[in-house]
Amino acid sequence: MDCWICTTCGTQFAQSQTPPTGCPICQDKRQYIGHEGQKWTTLASMQTGGFHNVFKEYEPHLTGIGTEPSFAIGQRALLVQTDQGNVLWDCISYLDDDTLTAIQQRGGLKAIAISHPHFYTSVFASQGPLAPGSRISSCSAGKRTRMSYFGRPWLPFSLS
Repeated sequence: MDCWICTTCGTQFAQSQTPPTGCPICQDKRQYIGHEGQKWTTLASMQTGGFHNVFKEYEPHLTGIGTEPSFAIGQRALLVQTDQGNVLWDCISYLDDDTLTAIQQRGGLKAIAISHPHFYTSVFASQGPLAPGSRISSCSAGKRTRMSYFGRPWLPFSLS
């Protein structure tokens, strides 16, 4: 079974034999569904479809991570490196072994902060291999698409 990803907003859903009937993020009145209707892909399809992630250092200890070619709404994550542990601010839809390795080489993660429902993307796929035991922010709880993956929520700026 696959975890389906909405191609419009990039949100990943729970494993199922068939794609969901709709994406609650895109069905929100502030979002849209493309003219061709709801479309889906999987992480496996993206991994064989020519996608890759690019790391761009904006300044010391602040690295942007974005997917090329651009996917969904063009999300990018920010890796904030600190002496107390690293935080991934938002997430991206496309994850692969190279991305996971690059983040681990930069110190791994202590927490993942999500600023908007679009950014939950494939954070669930990353939680195990990327950040075992890391914490995920409790923002936008009503829009989470895979609630069973949340073990240790935290409120941003309170990592203790």
